[in-house]
Amino acid sequence: MDIETIRQQVRRLEGKTISLIQSGVGSIIYIGTADLFFTVYCSWRMRKNNQVLVNWHQEHDAFDTMGNQLNTLKGKLVKAIQINDQFDVSIELEDRYFLELFADISDNEYGRSIGENWDFVLVSENRYYSIDYQSQVAGGSYSHS
Repeated sequence: MDIETIRQQVRRLEGKTISLIQSGVGSIIYIGTADLFFTVYCSWRMRKNNQVLVNWHQEHDAFDTMGNQLNTLKGKLVKAIQINDQFDVSIELEDRYFLELFADISDNEYGRSIGENWDFVLVSENRYYSIDYQSQVAGGSYSHS
């Protein structure tokens, strides 16, 4: 699987309205629709124009701010999604909002990759695409309960 395949699949979110925006454990976030969404494990930031509103590294007591800021994206139209050759993602939404994902390449002490940077899930097709910490592309069946 190559980067162009990922770009084509992710662009299916363009023209859709964000209905799923949720923060998970720590700085993990979910964004998309009920059928097409990103699960973000890597560093990220949300901005409006050039002003950063919130990012993955919020202080523990600022998690309410993180959730409140992220919730402003709900109901926004996805205008464009760009993925560069290093798998960083820029999601442009209406009203000049952006969510930017910064893929990281790092190894643990044993030289093995550690988890994913981000996943893109296509629920109705039972499919996912994933970028890990060595920028390896994976894909497969998505199981959900």
